Amino acid sequence: MAVADDKLQSLFDNELPSDEAEVLRRDLSDEDLLKLAALAELSETVRGTVSAEAATHELDLWSSLADKLPQQPSAQVIPLRRKIVRRTTAIVSALALAASLLFALRPGSPGDSNCEIEELEVVGTGATVMKVADDRGNDTTLIWFDHQEEDEWESL
Repeated sequence: MAVADDKLQSLFDNELPSDEAEVLRRDLSDEDLLKLAALAELSETVRGTVSAEAATHELDLWSSLADKLPQQPSAQVIPLRRKIVRRTTAIVSALALAASLLFALRPGSPGDSNCEIEELEVVGTGATVMKVADDRGNDTTLIWFDHQEEDEWESL
């Protein structure tokens, strides 16, 4: 059974899946084997001719391409020490900016409560100082103790 020429070419070029190539190799006739040998000989002849022709001509692509490229000024070379100093300066500046933003944007203090607390002992987990206005427009300062047990009241 003769195999189609395009299948033989695909087999020769290793373009067939391995299982299909194995099945095709088993079914090759003598004529198909001669065609494969002729393809191999033709391929070797073309490869040899092209290689010999290329060896006789020196190929210099750069000289023909260099004239067509736009002229650019030479790059400025920065010494390594200067690069390190620039990067370090940039990093320190960025850290200083971040620290100043942190201080500027931090939550403020609760404000003036018109009282001075000289000492405050807290039995619970914390205390809050608040200023509350009464009906007559006077302010009263309150100290609120968080999580205080009922029997641990102290006088201030």
